[in-house]
Amino acid sequence: VTKGETLKDTARNVEAMKVDVVVLRHPSPGAPHFLARCTDSVILNAGDGAHAHPTQALLDVLTMRAHVDSFEDLNVSIIGDITHSRVARSNVQALTTLGATVTLCGPETMLPVEMEAAMDVRTTTRLDAALDGCDIAMALRIQMERQNAGLFPSTREYHRQFGITADHLRRHPDLLIMHPGPVNRGIELTDAVVDHERSIILSQVTNGVALRMAVLYVLAPRREEASSRGRQTEPPQMSRMSKKGLKRILRGSPPTAHSHRIDERSALTASPPRWDKSGSTDVRADGLRRGEGPARETGRRDERADALHPTSTWGACMTV
Repeated sequence: VTKGETLKDTARNVEAMKVDVVVLRHPSPGAPHFLARCTDSVILNAGDGAHAHPTQALLDVLTMRAHVDSFEDLNVSIIGDITHSRVARSNVQALTTLGATVTLCGPETMLPVEMEAAMDVRTTTRLDAALDGCDIAMALRIQMERQNAGLFPSTREYHRQFGITADHLRRHPDLLIMHPGPVNRGIELTDAVVDHERSIILSQVTNGVALRMAVLYVLAPRREEASSRGRQTEPPQMSRMSKKGLKRILRGSPPTAHSHRIDERSALTASPPRWDKSGSTDVRADGLRRGEGPARETGRRDERADALHPTSTWGACMTV
């Protein structure tokens, strides 16, 4: 894009590589929606400007669900730069849909007043008011690149007015702390708060992996669906050579001149080979190493294990 290519042409070039899913983060709001109209691939919004970050909101809700019985009586306060936060907007939409009460808190220069009516939330510029009766407080990262915009006097002043400290945790014994990360320690949260037992920030990170895996699994088209849409499930011209070369390697045959032509798609979609444990070798799918057995005792070379070693042709094909 920086070289003059349009976003649409970039997406079409990526799609020509036979991808099924495009994960897009873009500074312009609406970019994922635009690509969804231009391509046949599934478009996942990984953040578009200050508009939305859907998977972040989903993983935040998943993390909350592990600590609360219901969202109906849940009070959540989101504190920080609301104006420029796509995380805040997506969380407001998710939480209000589930029935939670949301309070937005931040400096007046970072708090859009129209959000109170437009998104059915409460707004305040006082941290104590936001934490009063709050069950979960979510601090947002102060984007240091906006420090020159004059939205707040200094990071020290921001921390004094809106930073959550250990004293806040003492005054609110049931308060849970969240943060989408990365955390600016000493600005949004003190060290004691980040490392406190009631901080569930790392749970957000853990749940983020599982949640995004689930989203990919649910939205990625199955092979039969791709075929019905005219997609080729195997790269043309290379599939026959790929299968032949792969079979030679799995049998332990010496690699031919064409073995290096095993394409990346076939290698990555092939199931890891597993050998019968009754034989001389037990090749592990994770380690790909030669096991102890009669082959080592007798000094007999085990070609199957050698063929699956990371430095063998198989390993080279997997890293093309």
